[in-house]
Amino acid sequence: MKRLLVVTGVSVLIGLSARAGVEFSSRVTDDQSREIALTKGVVDGPKARIDYLKSSADTGVKSGSYLLTKDGGKTIYMVDAENKSYLKMDIDKLASQVGDFMNAAGAFVRIKFSDPKFKTILNERGPKMFGLPTRHVKTETSYTVTAFVFGRRNVTTVSRQEEMWVTMKLKDSGMQIWTQQRRIKTGNKGLDKMIESETKRIKGIPLKLKSVTTTKQSNGKSETSTVMTEITSLKQVSVDAGKFEIPRDYKNNNEEIAAGINELKRQIKENNDTKHKEGTPTESINKLMNGFFGGK
Repeated sequence: MKRLLVVTGVSVLIGLSARAGVEFSSRVTDDQSREIALTKGVVDGPKARIDYLKSSADTGVKSGSYLLTKDGGKTIYMVDAENKSYLKMDIDKLASQVGDFMNAAGAFVRIKFSDPKFKTILNERGPKMFGLPTRHVKTETSYTVTAFVFGRRNVTTVSRQEEMWVTMKLKDSGMQIWTQQRRIKTGNKGLDKMIESETKRIKGIPLKLKSVTTTKQSNGKSETSTVMTEITSLKQVSVDAGKFEIPRDYKNNNEEIAAGINELKRQIKENNDTKHKEGTPTESINKLMNGFFGGK
């Protein structure tokens, strides 16, 4: 869950922009005030770069890496400076691939989203932040996830309370990352409905966002996590155009990742029956994701 929230926070920052260019810093912390991520970014029109100065395993992006967009967030490059490589992600295609993979998993892994609920608790004038007017908004979201993994059924209820300070004054093509999310269709009806429910709440650029998520398992186990994402500095600057270019000697990992996904789907198809036990497909998942920006 933390990873999802961190990625959401990064998406928010990609939306920032100004005529002369904007430089900002951001911080993500947990309920113990421990730092999950420290980033520094620059935005100029539709172009944006987010550098991870410090990053925990929860983010899925290791320290020293950066995210880059040149078209307002429609396409995002995940750049691994240490290994001199990058992955190009088209947001619409990526979402479709997720749905395609979930549908292909069949009896091996089945996930169903149900009973989504969303409501706004508070929407009032907020304080000025970095000289910008804000709205103070509180929302509640809840849904149920039923997962069948290797024949085992598990039901989890998820509830999330979010408090955000949002400005409507930062507008440019970088905001397309949010409008694109509203149009995403994955092919998985439950997931599509959940994405639509989740993205409807975005009504501006959150300069500060506190999210408290509680998950309850069917066995009675409950867990609550708090994540705070906030911009800590924001100023106009002149931006070096070279900041938005990937070095020519960096390797494109797209073909390697695509080949790994296709092989995984093939293995799932071969093993997709009710008698299937954990084995080769799971090993392939671990091999595919191990070391990929520190993720699993």
